[in-house]
Amino acid sequence: MNSTSIKTSWALIAAMLLSLLGLSPSYAGSQVSELEANKVLIRHYVESRWDSSRMATNDEIFASDVNWQRSEFQNLVTNAEDPMLKMHSDSLSVAIPDRVDVVEEMVAEGNIVGVQYRTTGTHLGNLYGILATGKAIDIQATAFYKLVGGQIIEFWEMSDETGLLQQLGVWLPERSDGMSIAPVANYPVRPGSEVLVDILSEPEDTDTYTNKVRVSAYKSTIRPANQVFDGRPYEIYTRAGFKYVGLRGAELGLTGMNTAFPDRLDQVGVLIAEGNKVMISFLLTGTNTGSLFGNPATNNPVGAWEVGIHTFEGTHWKEGWWFGDDVGMMLQTEVPGEFVIPELR
Repeated sequence: MNSTSIKTSWALIAAMLLSLLGLSPSYAGSQVSELEANKVLIRHYVESRWDSSRMATNDEIFASDVNWQRSEFQNLVTNAEDPMLKMHSDSLSVAIPDRVDVVEEMVAEGNIVGVQYRTTGTHLGNLYGILATGKAIDIQATAFYKLVGGQIIEFWEMSDETGLLQQLGVWLPERSDGMSIAPVANYPVRPGSEVLVDILSEPEDTDTYTNKVRVSAYKSTIRPANQVFDGRPYEIYTRAGFKYVGLRGAELGLTGMNTAFPDRLDQVGVLIAEGNKVMISFLLTGTNTGSLFGNPATNNPVGAWEVGIHTFEGTHWKEGWWFGDDVGMMLQTEVPGEFVIPELR
């Protein structure tokens, strides 16, 4: 597709989506930036994809060569590749027929849009091998979408699978081969220091830039010489990264992440900033050579995803929100499901 076609495609998509909000196509073409049009497209996609009366077709939303990096329920999907589980699994629209997704946070920079959204619904079908429970679900999720010409070319999502399993009162369904398989973390990542150096190479005199540097610095082995980068404000966090194993560990009075992975190194996937928000995804990498909240060390290499959304007032870090893949972490460190599922203890 040439550049003229790309611009035309983006303009048509922007006009179509903005018209859904009661705005005229001319408004889309003359006053709305491509960044804003991308945000409108992603909000519409996330909030309408389970509503047949509102959803757009895949041809309208996705590029023909879209790169599906990670499914929202990647641990469940990978586990359900077992032939017996796969054969009996329903589609998501059958397993959770009344599903609704609502965007709660959105951050965009360049051609990337990051979102935090909430999923609600009722478990009425076979969900990746989990028989219908009739229970309501209410979980958080995060995603990053890369767009070109008004279409999604790259797709990465992560839902709160541990929260889902807790609400259903089950762990991952047993495979016929008896194995527990963690998904491969194949999204490209870079060392935090490399990302920070790139950001510092293009300085801006804005609070948004300073806050982006600040969040990046905490995933780096180097740090700018400025008091604003001293220490990390744990006291303002509204959610811990690996929430479920951490809460259980706290109940037991046991230590966790730093002792479990003494060689920990965080590798950054995406880091974007807009206004007073900074959003980051990173892969916690290391070797499980120490106890993880009382669970014995396995000496397994680990790569577990975490996402953060951070809110600032000026350059004051007002709120931090972390969201880790507890199920992926548990599979890789061989932590049993009953550690985080009270009904199984």
